[in-house]
Amino acid sequence: MMRRAAQWFAQYHIRVNNINPGPIFTGMVKESGVESQAAMGELHKGKINLPPYAGEVDDIGYAFVYLASDESKFMTGADLVIDGGWSTNSFIPRKNIHDILQK
Repeated sequence: MMRRAAQWFAQYHIRVNNINPGPIFTGMVKESGVESQAAMGELHKGKINLPPYAGEVDDIGYAFVYLASDESKFMTGADLVIDGGWSTNSFIPRKNIHDILQK
C-alpha cells in the first residue's frame, strides 16, 4: 500500500516512505515494568545482532528528521528498517563456523 501511495502521490511531488522500528525503549515500555534500555536489551539478546539489543527513541526520531528533510528529496516508496538486525532473521552463533563444520 505504501509503494502504491508513493507512486500515486509522486505526481504531486509528495514523497511516501515507511519506518519499521524494532524494539525501542520508550516511556511506555518503562511504565510496563522494564526499567532500562539494558534490561529491555537482555530480553532481546540472541534475537537482535547489534548491542545494546534495544534501540533508543532518538534512533527512530532521526529517521523521521531525515525523511522530512531535503536530504531525502529523491527517496520515495522506501522502507527504513531500524531494528538492530532483528528483521534479518539471523542469529548470533555461539561458535565460529569452522568449529560447527568439524562435527
